[in-house]
Amino acid sequence: EFTVSPNPAKDKINVSITSTNENMWSIRVLNNIGQTVYTRSGQNFSTVEIDAKGFENGLYFVEYQSEGERKVEKIMVQH
Repeated sequence: EFTVSPNPAKDKINVSITSTNENMWSIRVLNNIGQTVYTRSGQNFSTVEIDAKGFENGLYFVEYQSEGERKVEKIMVQH
């Protein structure tokens, strides 16, 4: 499971990943035209803090992938 907060985001985006197994995971942040603006990978439980200060205002998609599982959450960035 993963959660994304706050929404809308201002300076940072927090991604919380809780996994019941030891699978590797990856997250990507994509802008509204599908370009990847951030990537990160890890294993097990984790909280990732993404610096959003360099992101332009607008809609972004946070994509989570792990061992055949894929989820996407929308988030707005407003400075």
